[in-house]
Amino acid sequence: MSLKENIIIDSTVERAILLGTQQASKAERETKAIAICLTESQEGKIEELCNVFGLSVRSMLNSAVKYVLFYREKQGLDISKLKEYPQNLGSRSFKLDLNAETFVELRKAGAIEPKEIAEYAITGITLLYEQNINIKPI
Repeated sequence: MSLKENIIIDSTVERAILLGTQQASKAERETKAIAICLTESQEGKIEELCNVFGLSVRSMLNSAVKYVLFYREKQGLDISKLKEYPQNLGSRSFKLDLNAETFVELRKAGAIEPKEIAEYAITGITLLYEQNINIKPI
């Protein structure tokens, strides 16, 4: 490989690294933390789901939000029409760190208020719990 080819490859690699770093910085800026209020039962469901799937609480909550967005689209329903939709929010404050991807998907779905986002997270936790943990005997 000639010196000229090495310089071109090196500059291409540097450019790719720079673009990747800029995109990562943009994604970090787009993450959002909100406080959600859970019941003791909802906290227990999150803990059990985290143990079963081997996920952190942050990953589990982001997964729950993404799952309810998927479920809502497949069912063609507003989440407030689902039986898993929380009638009341709990009193135990809990931090929900949304990753950039989840945050963008929520914005596309029109959920931008913290209360709405909390409802998505709680509905998702309930759906995942009912479908994966609360298994009825055959």
